[in-house]
Amino acid sequence: TETADPVSLIFAELPKSERGSALLLIPRANSTEEFFAAAQSALHQSSVRIGSFQPDNAREQDTVARLQLLCGHNTTIHEIRTLDDVMRAYRGVGQVITQRYHAALASLMFDVPCRSVAQKEGDKLSSLEGQGTVILEKARMGEEMLKNALGG
Repeated sequence: TETADPVSLIFAELPKSERGSALLLIPRANSTEEFFAAAQSALHQSSVRIGSFQPDNAREQDTVARLQLLCGHNTTIHEIRTLDDVMRAYRGVGQVITQRYHAALASLMFDVPCRSVAQKEGDKLSSLEGQGTVILEKARMGEEMLKNALGG
């Protein structure tokens, strides 16, 4: 059985924002040292944003604080709780570095270059590489199959 994340359908329907030069870092509460190294290597961007998909999680707050120290005080933090928050965080972004599947998926749907830093070999982030169109097609096909099964 093949699956695709239905969130891709939601992201695909959102208006695309203009691409800019900002760097968007979206960690996990347990982001690895490889993630921090990738973030540090990209700090030449004109501005840096940190997106937190779990802003109320104490461990993620610690990770965001560590990233902010690494990136400097001009770094802005975006708490991402809603689709509007996602759109605001991605507006004007030229590159995303993340360890979050849904952040990488949003990057694909918004056509923003993304560097996904896997937490381990073969995790679901690796399944996204170059698969934006395929994922969207599978999600649409799954949606249609569900509608047919439910008689609607």
